[in-house]
Amino acid sequence: MRNERGFASMLGIVLALAIVCVLTYLSIKAYFKGSPVDKADRKSLQEQGVSASNPASATQAAKANVDEMNKRSLEMQKQSADMEGAGQ
Repeated sequence: MRNERGFASMLGIVLALAIVCVLTYLSIKAYFKGSPVDKADRKSLQEQGVSASNPASATQAAKANVDEMNKRSLEMQKQSADMEGAGQ
């Protein structure tokens, strides 16, 4: 009887270890699968010149877009000030 109990506990440990290994494998595979960006978002980002797989590229593109918007804003403010000055 004692040998059967030892075998049963050993079998339980092996099964538990197998389950943990499978779950670890699946979680690592899901984690490293890649970018969570879907195809439509990826296409939209590529049109804007942003690589969805490279965070540094995305950061640089965002900074460039912000700089461009700031330039446009300053130009619009200048034009607005010029129009106000010309109207007086």
